[in-house]
Amino acid sequence: MAADLIHQLRDIHYPPPVPIWPLAVGWYYVFGFLLIIMAVICYWWLKTMQKRRLKKIVLHRLEQLQVQQDSQQNIAEELSMLLKRVALAIYPRREVAGLYGEEWLRFLDKTSLTTEFSQGAGRLLVIYPYQGKAEPLPEQLFHLIKNWVKKNL
Repeated sequence: MAADLIHQLRDIHYPPPVPIWPLAVGWYYVFGFLLIIMAVICYWWLKTMQKRRLKKIVLHRLEQLQVQQDSQQNIAEELSMLLKRVALAIYPRREVAGLYGEEWLRFLDKTSLTTEFSQGAGRLLVIYPYQGKAEPLPEQLFHLIKNWVKKNL
């Protein structure tokens, strides 16, 4: 009788291996989190590259204006327009678009943490286009604008 019982015994059956697919819910959360992080990094990288490109273009144009022998009044106007375009690209439109004269210079001072625009060489941006002088713009104005661009871009 014991021999019959031994023959009736079956070998140990292991459960089937756990399949890889479908994944557990936690893995979907991990993949979603990684996807969000990658999207944020791509967005940041694109914004950084866009700012670098804009900065390079603006600085190049500034150098062109510095060596240009055109009417100094036109150069002063173009410098102011260049600054306005850059400000519109990086600051809210409602904050920048309506600024002119002293308000514009105060805005430039505020964003560059200096008083050189409203009390120094930057005043030439508002004064020079209306004067009939033909003398060249001072180097410190170009230096001031270059520093503003570097700080804000």
